[in-house]
Amino acid sequence: MAIHRRFPRSRRAGACGAVLALTVLTGCGGGGAGSDGADAAQCRPASGKVSLEYWSWVPGMDKAVALWNSRNPDVQVTVKTVPAGNAGTYQNLSNAVKAGKAPDLGQIEYDALASFRLKDGLHDISACPGVRQAESSFADWTWSQVDFGGKGEDGVWAVPQDTGPMALFYRKDIFDQLGLAAPTTWQEYEAAARTLKASGKGRFITHFSQTDPNWFTGLLWQNRATMFQRDADTWKVTVDRPESREVADYWQRMIDDKLVATDLQGFSPALYKAWNTGEVATWISAAWGYSTIRDNAGATAGKWAGSTKTKWK
Repeated sequence: MAIHRRFPRSRRAGACGAVLALTVLTGCGGGGAGSDGADAAQCRPASGKVSLEYWSWVPGMDKAVALWNSRNPDVQVTVKTVPAGNAGTYQNLSNAVKAGKAPDLGQIEYDALASFRLKDGLHDISACPGVRQAESSFADWTWSQVDFGGKGEDGVWAVPQDTGPMALFYRKDIFDQLGLAAPTTWQEYEAAARTLKASGKGRFITHFSQTDPNWFTGLLWQNRATMFQRDADTWKVTVDRPESREVADYWQRMIDDKLVATDLQGFSPALYKAWNTGEVATWISAAWGYSTIRDNAGATAGKWAGSTKTKWK
């Protein structure tokens, strides 16, 4: 990904991403352009050399920045490695925006992008040359994340950087021992959960986190549940739809029948221990989840497999 516009140091830019996207942050609250369009003056190339600061937690981003710097001597980027968004970076970014000290480039996940816009922490880049043309280079659903589904009339607040399609990671060795194949439907997944429980070894098919709704939201979307709808200048949020109820009822049954662990939270030492001991046999996560398993379940190295074939129907 490359940024082709050069901004003076006094004009703040920002980036977001898990989906990741590149967006423009303001240096102080209230400095963002409104819904009536971008300030074209902000998009004029700088007359001299430019130094930009970029906050990111993506592994290897320093290499991408080094490549950029080698090819663009007049636009040099300094990358600062920060914790993942909810682990502290979002609060630090929010404080920096209020203090007028936000970095030029910053990484934000799509689901957090709107909150920074509400804080007047973003610049509308829709008038910048190349932005409108770039839309055709991205999948429709990724671009709609950065113009908030407004088809551009409400501005463009970021450029997509990455996506995190969901996958099922499972302990292939345990599945093989029990004669189980990778499930292709959630009905097969439930059947596998019951086989795990019947094995008498205290195993759960997965954990149901009470603090991380993202994976559950992903399953609602997979079942074509519509939760958010735009109506003129307002948004409607509805979770009571047949498609949503089907997913909720499924997982409530899994909880009631004690097929999933309910005392483990995502990205916690207790969960990592459960992976290492085989107490939890699968994890529903984004495709990047393999690195979390790799880094925190070393005792199970080589025993996991992944699948993207599990569907509702």
